[in-house]
Amino acid sequence: MKHKQVQSKNINLFLFIASFIIVFVVSAYASSLISFILRTMEYNIEQRIMAVSKNAALIVSAEELDRYRGREDMALFSYQYLRQTLREFSAEYDILSVYYLRRSGDKLQYIVDNNFNEETRAGLDTPPYTPLPGIFEAFGGKTVCSGLGKYTPGREGILTSYSPLFDKEGNVPVIAGIDIHDGSIVLARRMVDILIIVQIIAIVVVFISGIVSLLCFRREAQKANEASMAKSSFLSRMSGEIRTPLNAIIGMSELALRSGTLSKMAEYARGIKQAGQNLLSLLNDILDFSKIETGNLQISQEPYSLASLLNDVINVMRIRISEKPVLFFVNADAGLPANCMGDEARLRQILFKLLSNAVKYTHQGFIHLRVSAAARKDSRNAIFLTLAVSDSGLGIKKEDMPNLFSDFVRLDMSRNKSITGLGLTITRSLCRAMGGDIQVESEYGKGSVFSVTIPQLGLDDAKLATVENAESKGVLLADHRSEYAASLMETLKNLGAPVTIAADTDDLIKKLSQGGFPYAFVSARFLEPALAAIRQSPCPAALVLLAALGEISAPDNTHAPSVQYLPMPAYAVNIAGALNAKRPVQEHKDPGGREFIVPGVRILVVDDIATNLKVANGLLSSYQAGVDTCLSGAEAIKLAGEGSYDIVFMDHLMPEMDGIEAALKIRELDNCRNLPIVALTANAANGVKEMFLEQGFKAFLSKPIDASQLDEVLKNVLPREKIIAANTFISAEGQAHLGPFNGLTVEGIDLAAGMERYHEAFPEILRSYCKDTAPLLDKLRGITKGVFSDDSLKEYAIVVHGLKGSSYGIFAGGLGKLAEFMERTAKAGDFQTIQAQNNSFIEIVERLLTSLEELLQHISAGATRQKAASPDPALLQKLAQASKHYKANTMAEILGELEKYDYESGGELVSWLRERADDLDYEAIWERLNSAQDVKQTEKE
Repeated sequence: MKHKQVQSKNINLFLFIASFIIVFVVSAYASSLISFILRTMEYNIEQRIMAVSKNAALIVSAEELDRYRGREDMALFSYQYLRQTLREFSAEYDILSVYYLRRSGDKLQYIVDNNFNEETRAGLDTPPYTPLPGIFEAFGGKTVCSGLGKYTPGREGILTSYSPLFDKEGNVPVIAGIDIHDGSIVLARRMVDILIIVQIIAIVVVFISGIVSLLCFRREAQKANEASMAKSSFLSRMSGEIRTPLNAIIGMSELALRSGTLSKMAEYARGIKQAGQNLLSLLNDILDFSKIETGNLQISQEPYSLASLLNDVINVMRIRISEKPVLFFVNADAGLPANCMGDEARLRQILFKLLSNAVKYTHQGFIHLRVSAAARKDSRNAIFLTLAVSDSGLGIKKEDMPNLFSDFVRLDMSRNKSITGLGLTITRSLCRAMGGDIQVESEYGKGSVFSVTIPQLGLDDAKLATVENAESKGVLLADHRSEYAASLMETLKNLGAPVTIAADTDDLIKKLSQGGFPYAFVSARFLEPALAAIRQSPCPAALVLLAALGEISAPDNTHAPSVQYLPMPAYAVNIAGALNAKRPVQEHKDPGGREFIVPGVRILVVDDIATNLKVANGLLSSYQAGVDTCLSGAEAIKLAGEGSYDIVFMDHLMPEMDGIEAALKIRELDNCRNLPIVALTANAANGVKEMFLEQGFKAFLSKPIDASQLDEVLKNVLPREKIIAANTFISAEGQAHLGPFNGLTVEGIDLAAGMERYHEAFPEILRSYCKDTAPLLDKLRGITKGVFSDDSLKEYAIVVHGLKGSSYGIFAGGLGKLAEFMERTAKAGDFQTIQAQNNSFIEIVERLLTSLEELLQHISAGATRQKAASPDPALLQKLAQASKHYKANTMAEILGELEKYDYESGGELVSWLRERADDLDYEAIWERLNSAQDVKQTEKE
């Protein structure tokens, strides 16, 4: 027994020492890797600005600069033209300053720079200054850099490089200087030094705590179970110690990215973040490797959608690959089973590892994913699923091939110092655990092909992608990228669609003008000529725009209705979707009428902007539905739990709780599990609709709300029995007209369009817009008065987002576009543009509000009103009940009836009720009217 205890003690001592060594080695490796990345980043920055300074030295000759000697020379046209050239040079290379200097004794004299600000510029009239001693080496013919953290007095935070300008005799009378900000990089270096110190302290603490734990364990050796638990806890703490510096690295890199003003500097700073993410990935790989080694890796067999799996992987990888000059294209066999049985999570992991490996090793060229299958003999629906990833990357040496799948081996270390070799080992183990394997073909310097074959089971006869009547859907293809063109052509043929290649722009225009092609697939380069040709064609083709990430977000509103947007890499699933999509038909609809009504339907509209609620209420009122509104997600949850709604329209960007979170909480309610929720947002960027649908929303409706789209949403979401045809007649009052605006105009608003959409509710919507917009302007003023931060920019974006939606809603299109620009600027973090444009933006809104208020006053003054002694008590009681149940539509109708009269007494009550209703303060209305004091008072009077 004693021998066993001694042996147990020795084993635990050995485990402690081994664990500590592992923690120490991993921590040391992490520190050295971080330091190496930082040094590399600093070196790359210095080399970059030295290269830029050499380019600056080529702009002008030393002899030309020698002509400029005195202040009077600064007025010369050639001098000003040179300054403008330097200004364009600084913008092209994204640098702070570019200038030329000549030596004046032991000082430097400015000749010219790129600054046109008379208060801060430098020139021949600027006093000479004393630089760092090493700068004079540039006059010896050498390009020099001041170095990070080394500053000339008065120029702190500036990293500078100088390059010589040689004259015809080979002398250096002038040097070119380049300045950039280096504050974020210096801060990053300091943070790394602090991080290393903290890491050393953490290791010491871990060691001391380990020693103490081990001594306690020796004293109580008989408690073996407790000792085992202590060891597990100790290993868990060590894992936490490893992850802590990783989180610090990623967080520090985020700060560096946000503080930098030079785009290339931000690009290098991303290397710090990537290093932390790589180390975190390494930890996850080690955990997977441990499961594999111990036999604890579990492979599940669950049904999954192959299209969903491919879409997820492709959408993630296209973003990562877009950061490089690399084309990413995909070919998937359309005949693959749409629904399979297997371990979706492990397949996803394998695909990510193969594609991530290709991204690491491919710096330019292409990455190609091919998905295919071969039938297995054991079952009718059994297949060998093959995932092949080829690239034009670094490739693998023949002598390294035998060690490719060895544990923790990194090949060709001279070229791949930051890439580990564990991922391929895990990939092969995963493949073999699922009954498959992996093969590789590679030529060093030209690229590699990794092929994974895994047995899977097709659940039914459904195919990955099919095209209806494919033989009749001929496609004219024009893409200037040969790899994309070849991939698309292969996929279209695989789908059974006839395809013809357009050789160039002239060939494309000729073929489109002649007609005969139901579809035209074009890249962004061919978009405009294709549109022009289609408009003149007797049989116009449906245009499909092919765009890689970053080229174009989506077709703008000037494009033909038949334009579809297909993000690259396009493959069988989304290409089939484009070919199966019905071409839009432009039908004329009477703007004054409705195709159907839904009188028995209850609708809840949620938006944090009251004007937007008015707009939605005005649109939905023509359907004769019961509409309730609220201003927040929390209030929506409360109303949904208390009421019985048929549909909810939910705004996306709202303070405190956004629409997605509110929708999730609503569905957790017992009475709302199947309640259809429609996303309502002014963000109509590509991919947003799919994001909402993935979050469980029933449909997507962009603001400003289009009446035809609203028709489609209601018809598709509501039960058929609640939709009633409304095609009997259209009353004269329902026809499009200007109503009370007849003969009146407001610059910036299409009053006729507003009346067509909202009818008699439009003046009330305009009145609400005026009331709700003024506080938004006060918010904008308050935000821009203080110091800008990420939080204030986010708040600014939310405010102008609401103003954008409400402006579009009242047909103030110009103001809506301006608000949209300010929102994009805030989201981009461009606080300088916000500060420069905010005052003029507010003035434009205020002018519009003034014009609207004058218009509404004119309408009120011209309206004929009946006289009454006091408000009708019956109407007040109905209003009280409507406010109790948040029936906004009913309240609007009752208030409209009450406001038709001029009262001898009780008029102040009606005005107060209107103010509270505009503020959506329904509880105050209920409390006051429920007391019956005002009702009784009016009855007595």
